[in-house]
Amino acid sequence: MKKAKIFGLGVENVAFDPDSAANRDNCMLPMRLLKNKLGILGFDLQTADMINESDSEFEIHIDAKNIQRKSQIKKFLIKLETPLIVPNGSNKEVLDSFDRVFSWDKSLSTSTPLTEVFFSQELSFPSCDGFADRATFSCMISGNKTAAEPDKRELYSERVETIRWYEKNALDDFHLYGTGWNIPPMRYGKSGRLLTKIEGKIYSALGHTPFPSYRGRVESKIAVLKNYKYCFCYENATGFNNYVTEKIFDCFFAGCIPIYWGAPNITDIIPANCFIDRRKFENHDQLHEALKRISEEEYIDYQKNIINFLKSDSAIPFSAEHFSEVVAKNIAKDIGISFE
Repeated sequence: MKKAKIFGLGVENVAFDPDSAANRDNCMLPMRLLKNKLGILGFDLQTADMINESDSEFEIHIDAKNIQRKSQIKKFLIKLETPLIVPNGSNKEVLDSFDRVFSWDKSLSTSTPLTEVFFSQELSFPSCDGFADRATFSCMISGNKTAAEPDKRELYSERVETIRWYEKNALDDFHLYGTGWNIPPMRYGKSGRLLTKIEGKIYSALGHTPFPSYRGRVESKIAVLKNYKYCFCYENATGFNNYVTEKIFDCFFAGCIPIYWGAPNITDIIPANCFIDRRKFENHDQLHEALKRISEEEYIDYQKNIINFLKSDSAIPFSAEHFSEVVAKNIAKDIGISFE
């Protein structure tokens, strides 16, 4: 079997191991399916560290982080993040160095063929169980991070604003999960991150908790979300049409109603009756009051709408099977082999 390598997916083929810690909530299924489909075509896809330079027939790059790399073989880019997270990923010169780009971002400026794909996952369907057995009102699951540089489109600071509002006004109604919240909000740049970490050590030595709502990391987001009525589901950034990540789908699979903020055209992608649109509320006071007024009957209607969406053709582009087939089929076409 011929070999192909993938950059940006870790090392030692861990991403293809369903039992690895990296496969939380089966999030690596799209890549395992892609490996399987390429295997049927006669190519053994492995992480870049596992294959010698001269042995690879083609390369796949995740988000163009390794932009200095030059090679004579065909290169394919799967661009999933915004330029706020991977600044070079929207650079025309970088994009033009690939033979094909796969991305949700149809606005990219490149002479390279562009094929639309989205963040994908294993689609599953929640129960219409209402909220009677959901012990806590709301939560957020995210990392304490920031954009590469200041940008008005970033939503990291909005996450912190929401956390702080609940800690001040309704602490019993909110729990925070994720990584990095044992230190203050992350600052921009290398020096900013270093200063934040130093400040975090000082807080720890003094016994000060930067975020009183913090409940630690999670092994399964879906298992945690099943205990909550609502989840604040803010993307890393707004202002990018079609940038819809796994965050809102994690909520859907758990039957938890997301409070969403991110893609401006979200209602063109996911029906508005499946989530709470954060943009419709002027402030947290108004939002919280509106959430408190939602009856269990209305809540179950949201859950029914979510199930109807997940079972519809509109959800197919977000499935792991669709993602892997689109990528494998186009790679096959570009390297001149048949895909069946």
